[in-house]
Amino acid sequence: MRQGAWCIVGGIFLLVASTAASAQDDVLESVNDFLRRSSSQMQVDWPIEGARFKPFFSQKFVYDDNIWQNDDHEGRDVWIDPDLDPITGDNGPQSPRRLTRGREWDVSSETTARLAYIIPVNDKYIKLFDRQWITLLEYEATVTEFLGRGGVDYIDQKLDTDLFGFLTDLLNVSGELNNVYYEGGASWSDITDPLDINVIDLYSFYSVNEEYIRRTEWNAFGKLGWRGNLVDAWLRYDYDRFEMDENLFEQADHEVHTIAAEIGMTPPELGSDKRVYTRYSYEHWRFMEQLLNNAGVHRGVAGIEGLIFTKKLEFMVEAGGVWWGTRYTMNFSDPRTTPPTETEGREFDSGKLGTAIARVRLEFRPWDNLKETKFVFEGHRDPTWSAISNYRLDHGFRLSAEHEIVPRKLKGTVHAAWSYHEPSEGPVRALFETGLALVYKLLPQVDLTFDYVYRRQEAHDEVTSPGTPATGELTTDGDFDQHRVSIGINVWF
Repeated sequence: MRQGAWCIVGGIFLLVASTAASAQDDVLESVNDFLRRSSSQMQVDWPIEGARFKPFFSQKFVYDDNIWQNDDHEGRDVWIDPDLDPITGDNGPQSPRRLTRGREWDVSSETTARLAYIIPVNDKYIKLFDRQWITLLEYEATVTEFLGRGGVDYIDQKLDTDLFGFLTDLLNVSGELNNVYYEGGASWSDITDPLDINVIDLYSFYSVNEEYIRRTEWNAFGKLGWRGNLVDAWLRYDYDRFEMDENLFEQADHEVHTIAAEIGMTPPELGSDKRVYTRYSYEHWRFMEQLLNNAGVHRGVAGIEGLIFTKKLEFMVEAGGVWWGTRYTMNFSDPRTTPPTETEGREFDSGKLGTAIARVRLEFRPWDNLKETKFVFEGHRDPTWSAISNYRLDHGFRLSAEHEIVPRKLKGTVHAAWSYHEPSEGPVRALFETGLALVYKLLPQVDLTFDYVYRRQEAHDEVTSPGTPATGELTTDGDFDQHRVSIGINVWF
């Protein structure tokens, strides 16, 4: 069927989430992050002022028993012809077109190449920032090819830069301002994976299919801070932009400006190992197409962090409130909306949320001689943006453990997470994920990897659409379970 016709059909009933797993709750991403952190990091010397190139190569083979994250019964056929009118169902002989792919397994090859250019941090700031190198520029590309019948080949690209060390040296802060610091960074990503966690949240009645989909994100931030003996403070600005290269999903396109400030202190009464703080942020959300989701968001929290009971246990607890105010002024001149005549020029509320938010983190390192071993518990309650409604309230818990099983030879991690996502309107999703990963050092520059992830999602408050004569009635279905296993090799040149 022609892409334009699909856009018309999709526009009628699109954007009721098939899965609401957010990036922060994705166990697979946590497992992959562990594999990256645990791999060898042999750098290639670069003769100019101690800077270095850091090349990396990875090859993985992945078995997935449910590549489209569907139920078994989601594989029904819908009769649609390339010349068929998507609204009336008239014209031309009909031919079969599958609306959802159902449950299919496949094996894929994932090839990743990364090249980073790193430079040393000025000696005066190593202690302040607890790092010796910063990444001036890093490029990464991942090519995924499905070897069987079901998948969609794609390429993901990322570009990152970490500017604070470069700026510090460039601006040459005087000794009198040693307690002042500033940071800056930027990143760009171009993701075409049809199963990318941020893309899946946009899928609706026809779920994930073979269509080519691209998600592009930009991020930039700047931070200015000060650290005293008892008091510290910082001010930060973030800019984020999210775009989908597909008409069906353009209502997810948005940008957000965030200004945040925090002030903290180390009260002598609590000891030098504890810090209390308060933080406020304002977020200005602007959607390019879905103007009713434009919002001004105020968040305020108070928290405490540090050591508790023992030097082996670190904690962080913060709580506060959020006001999510979605507001839009109707205007006839804007072609993206068709308001009633009596609302022209008037401001009205399309969705508001005032609620408590909280976040907690506990990290336990039981053995002094095994500093890499740790057990972590995390929990959160916080709203975020949604492509299918004005906002989405997220709840989540995570347990994880990392352990060096054989010193300098074998390292492993285990994760278990549960998340619950409530959009202001639309299906509610409960997602359970668990996974494990192992890294074995075969040679100083070569690591072998293994990981396994299981996902199970249950949904309720599903939505039914009458659809069109061409499609018939359509109902969302967010239930699925999935097993994913991979083996790989990492090489640092």
